[in-house]
Amino acid sequence: MENFQNRATLFSIQEGSRMKVSSLVAVVVIASALRSTMEAGETQPPAPTLRHVNYVAIHARRGKQIRCQATCLPRRSSAYRDSLKCRLVRPDGFVAASARVQPGEETTFAANADWDGICAIEIRAGWHLAQVRLKEKTPHAYRSCVHGPMKTVRAWGPLYFHVPKATRYFNIWLHASVTREGLHYTIKNPDGEAVRDEEGDFDARTKIQIQVPHGQDAAAWSIEISKPKQQGLYLDDVYVELGRHLPPFLAPTPEWATLFAGDWRYDPQALKPQARLRDTKPKIEPFRGVTGPEIDRTYSRDMAKGWHTTLPFTYVLDYGSKHLGNADYVPMVGTAPPVLLHLGKDVPLNHGWGPVKALGGENQAYGTGTHIERISPAQVRERISGLRKMVDALHKNGVRWVTPYICGMTVNGDHERRTGFWDFYDHWDDYRPLGLGPRPKDDPFNWLQRHPDGTVRQYYRYDYPDEHYPPFKENHRYAACWHSEGWRTWLCEVVRFAAKCGQDGVFVDNACSQRCQCDRCLAAFRRYLKMRFTAERARRLFDSVSLDAIAFPEKKNTPLYAEMNRFWCETVRDELATLKAAGSKELGREFVVFPNGGRPTFIQRGLMDADFVMFEKSHGDYGTHPGTVLSPVFEGVTLRAYNDNIFEHKFVQCLRRRVKPIILSRAGWPRRPPSQMLNANAARLGMAECGAFSGGGGFLLRPNFGVYHDAMNEYRRFFETHPQLYAGLDSYARVAVLACPEQQWLGNAAHMGTVRSLTDCLTEAHVLFDYVSEARLEKSALERYAIVLAPEFRVVSDSQFSAVADYVNSGGHLVVIGDFAVRDDSLAERQPGSNERAPLLTVPAGITERCGRGSVSRCMRVEEALAAFGDGFSVLACPNKDLAPRVKINAFHTPGESAGRIVVHVVNYNVPLGVDAPEPTPVDGIELDMPLPKGTRTRSIAIYAPEEAAPASLPVNGTNGRTHIRIPELQIYRVIEMRLAPLQ
Repeated sequence: MENFQNRATLFSIQEGSRMKVSSLVAVVVIASALRSTMEAGETQPPAPTLRHVNYVAIHARRGKQIRCQATCLPRRSSAYRDSLKCRLVRPDGFVAASARVQPGEETTFAANADWDGICAIEIRAGWHLAQVRLKEKTPHAYRSCVHGPMKTVRAWGPLYFHVPKATRYFNIWLHASVTREGLHYTIKNPDGEAVRDEEGDFDARTKIQIQVPHGQDAAAWSIEISKPKQQGLYLDDVYVELGRHLPPFLAPTPEWATLFAGDWRYDPQALKPQARLRDTKPKIEPFRGVTGPEIDRTYSRDMAKGWHTTLPFTYVLDYGSKHLGNADYVPMVGTAPPVLLHLGKDVPLNHGWGPVKALGGENQAYGTGTHIERISPAQVRERISGLRKMVDALHKNGVRWVTPYICGMTVNGDHERRTGFWDFYDHWDDYRPLGLGPRPKDDPFNWLQRHPDGTVRQYYRYDYPDEHYPPFKENHRYAACWHSEGWRTWLCEVVRFAAKCGQDGVFVDNACSQRCQCDRCLAAFRRYLKMRFTAERARRLFDSVSLDAIAFPEKKNTPLYAEMNRFWCETVRDELATLKAAGSKELGREFVVFPNGGRPTFIQRGLMDADFVMFEKSHGDYGTHPGTVLSPVFEGVTLRAYNDNIFEHKFVQCLRRRVKPIILSRAGWPRRPPSQMLNANAARLGMAECGAFSGGGGFLLRPNFGVYHDAMNEYRRFFETHPQLYAGLDSYARVAVLACPEQQWLGNAAHMGTVRSLTDCLTEAHVLFDYVSEARLEKSALERYAIVLAPEFRVVSDSQFSAVADYVNSGGHLVVIGDFAVRDDSLAERQPGSNERAPLLTVPAGITERCGRGSVSRCMRVEEALAAFGDGFSVLACPNKDLAPRVKINAFHTPGESAGRIVVHVVNYNVPLGVDAPEPTPVDGIELDMPLPKGTRTRSIAIYAPEEAAPASLPVNGTNGRTHIRIPELQIYRVIEMRLAPLQ
C-alpha cells in the first residue's frame, strides 16, 4: 500500500507494552518541522490556490530529493469534509511518495529521484483548497490544457506559458461557471505589455484568441487572474485551459515555461485517438445457462432461513428502441445471453405518457412528436402479444430475468391543455376491456408532489410553469406523490401490464425521489412519528413540539430532519413492496423489483427488501469503470489511476438483507475519454469484482455484444458451473468498520468520507474486513470481530454506545479514529463520566488503554489505524511493491460448520482501461497467509480461474492456526477454495 502519515504514533497499553509502527514510504513531517527544515533564506512567489484535481510538472535530477509542502485550506462550509491527497508520480506512472493532509494542516512529502527528467505531482483537494510549494530552485509548472484545466480559486499570477516558433495564433479558454462569479484576466506578451485585459462573468466556457505578432513567437507570454472590478461579481472558481497550439504548462518563471516546452510542437493528428471499442470474433461458445431447481436456489434471495450470499450474475442494460418485431434482436442477445437483461420502456403502458407509440429509452427519451401519440386499445393488445413472444424467445435463449424500465414518480404532459398523460386519463375507460382497473377519481394534477405551501414540487431544471421541460418541448415533466391514491393505482397498473407480457420484473428509476410535503404526506409523517416514539421521547428529540403539531423541518442536521428522511425511506419501501406484490400476483411467481438508488442511507432504510439496487456511478476524476486508467498527464508522464467499486459491494452486503448491489459505471460524464473506456478485459474485472465482493450482485455492461461476448460467456459459465464458490456463504473477516451513513442526516458529514478513506487503506493493506451499519449495530453483530474501527463516529445513541461498550468490555479491541460519541442522538453533548466505559471517550490520541476485558486505541488519522492492529491481520504479501496495493482480497466461509470451507477471492486491478489498452499486468509471487477458524485445519486447497478449464490442487502448508498458500500468476481473478477439517 501507499503508506503515509503526518506523524509517527506509538500506541501504548497501560501496562507499558508497545506496538510497532508501520514504516513510511514518503518522508512526512508536520508543518512546524517543515519550517525548520526548509533552506534558510528561501523565498517563494505566491502559489496559486487550487481546487479539485490539478497537476504540477517537475524537472528532476537522478539522486536528488524532491520535497513538496502541501497545505489544505478549509472552506467555511462544514459539508466539505475532503482531505487533500497528493502523490508524487514517477515517469512510469507509479507513485514515489504520497501524503494526505487534513483541512487546516500542512505536510511535506519527499522522495529521492531515481530518474532524470520530468515527473508530476497530483493534487486532489476535493471541495477544499490546496497550495503546494517546492524548493525555490526546483523547476516546476502547472498543467493546463484543453479538457485538462488548471482549477483555481482566488487571484494568482503572473504565470508564464511558452508560445512555440511559427505560432500565428493561440487560444486560451476561461470559465467561472457559478452565478455572480467572474474574473479579470490579463495576458501579456514577452515584452511585458498587456495585449488583452478584460473581465466578465464567464458563465460559459469562453475562448480567448490571441494573434501572435511577428517576432513574439518562440518566447514566454504570461497570464494573470485577478478580482473583477464590476460590481456584483466576485472571484472564486476559475478554470484555465491553454489551447492546443500551446504546450500545456503554466510556470512561475518565463525560463521554466521555456524549459518545460522543450521542442514541443502542435500536432493535429495527435487529436484523433481511436474513440470506439472494436468488435472481435468470438472464441467462446454462447453459454445459455444452467437450469433446474438447484441453480434456482443459488439465485434465490429468500431470507426465510437467514441471510446468505447468492450467485453473482451477468447483466446487460439495453435502452434501444428497436427490439419488438426485430428479427435480429433475440439472436444477437443469444450470442452472450446475460442472466439479467434490463430494457427501456418496452412496456404496454408507459408510466409517464400512458399507452403511446414509443418504446425503449428512459425518462427523457422519445418525449416529443409521434413518439408520444396515444395508441388504440387494439394496438396495446397487439403490443402485449408481441412482447410476450419476445420475452419468451429471450428466456429460451438463456436470459433468466427480463426487466423493462419504469419510473417511481414521473408523469408527463400539460394538465391545462390535457396533453400527454392527461389525454390518456380522459380516455382511460376505452382501455378497460384490456383488463385495466377503474380510473382514479382524482385528476392527475392532484397526484403531484407539493411544497408545504401547496405549489408543485419540481426536480427538473426549467422554469415551471412558464416553460416546458426542454426534452419534451411542449409538455411538462411532473413528479407524482406515492401517498396519492391515483398514482399508486396507476403505477401498479403499469407493473401489472408488464407482468402480463411475461416480463420478470421492473427497474424503477428515481426510486428515492419521494420528497413530497403535501397534506397527505404530513399526516402520514405524523402517524409515522407516533409509531416510532413515545410522547416523552418525542419531546426530548423535537424541542417539545407535539406530534400532532409537528411540521416538516426546514433546518437540516437535526433529529427531526433525520426522521423526515427516514419517513421518506419508509415511503419508498412501501412503494417498492406494493409494486412487487402487484407484479407477483399477476405473473404467478416472484416478480423482481430493483431500484436506482445508490445512496447508503436510502438503501438500508428504504431499499433493503428490494431484489437489487443500482449504483449509478457517473462522476469520477478518472471515470468510474473498475481498473487502471493510464491517463497521460503531459508528455513524459502517464498517470496510473485506479478505480474500484468495493465500497458499494461491501456496504450492501453488510446490511444482510434481501437486496444485492448492481454497479453502473461510466468512462466519464458527459465526455467519454477513450483512455477510460471499458474494454473486454476491464469488463472481466468488473464481473470478477462483483463475484469477489458483492455476495450476489451484478456488473452492468452495455449491449456491445461484439466487444463483450467472450467475457460474458466466460464469467457466466464460471459462476453457474461453480455455484459452491458463491452461494450460501457468509463473510469471513476479523475486522469491522462502523459505516453509519445516517450520521450525515445528523450533521456528521466527516464520517462516511473517512469510511471510504479507511476502505482504501484496508484493501491496500490486504486486511479482511466487513462494514457494520447502524441497522445492525448491536453487540451480537460486533462480537464476531477481533477489532472494530470507529472512524469519526460522532453522533451515537445510547443503545449504540452500549453495544460498542459491551463489545469492548467482553474482550474486543475498539480503534477510534478522530472523534467518537461526542453527542447522543438528540445532539446533546455526552459527558465521559468516571465509570468503566470512560476510556471509550477519554483515551488520548496515540494510546491504547485497557477497558474491561478489552482495549481502546485512539488515533487521529486513517493512516495511523493499522499501527494499532498488531500482527497477523494482513493476509497477503507480494514482492512487487508497485503492483501489490492493487491486488485486492475478500473471503467467505460456510457458516456454522466445524469442517466447512473458506473461499478466498483475489482480484488484480492492474487491468488497463481504454480503447487501445495494453493487456493486464500479471502479478506473480503472491503469498497468502490465511487464519483459520478455531479448532480447524486445512484438508485440501483448490484454485480456480474463469479462463482455466479446471481447478488445480495446491499443497497444504500451515502452522499456528494459519494456512500458507503461494498463488500462481494472477491475471485478473482467482478463487481459492480451502476445505477444512477438525483438528485431530
